[in-house]
Amino acid sequence: PKPTADTAQEFDRKIYRVAVDAAKRRFSPEFMNRVDKVVVFHTLNKEQLHQILDIELAAVQDRIISHPEQAFILACTPEAREFLLREGTDARYGARHLKRAIERHLVFPLSSLMSTGQVDCGDQVLVEVSEDGASLKFEKVRPGHGDGHFPGMMEEPQPPGEALAAPHASRMSMWSIAGR
Repeated sequence: PKPTADTAQEFDRKIYRVAVDAAKRRFSPEFMNRVDKVVVFHTLNKEQLHQILDIELAAVQDRIISHPEQAFILACTPEAREFLLREGTDARYGARHLKRAIERHLVFPLSSLMSTGQVDCGDQVLVEVSEDGASLKFEKVRPGHGDGHFPGMMEEPQPPGEALAAPHASRMSMWSIAGR
């Protein structure tokens, strides 16, 4: 069941009560009398999570264009944005892991594509969700330089000690980065 505004408010009220009760049990009454206010952060709603994602994706684009000799345009489909939110958020921790998910699923693969010369200055890269829904794929939709031909799919680099998977055949302008 999807959380509603009422269930989110009830959840926040429960967290507040539990936090205050835990503080009263842990700290002496003298200390608690010196506390002016108890602040409990509320659960983020979908709109707020999308705003945080917008800010983080804008930061990624700013990092890309901060190097004019390698600058390109990054565009994420709505499905790719939902994938990043799904991978980087949860009810308990909110958006704390969103930046890490963006780094793992978007920045690291883009860095690999840039370092191998598959993305050039002036390109436009479209980020979509793969057919199986488990990873993101990257497509150059407007080449800047070169002839627009690229190698087939690349696998995301494995952590040290693990073997790299062999590349798979794919559309010439598409890369798929396996999710972890």
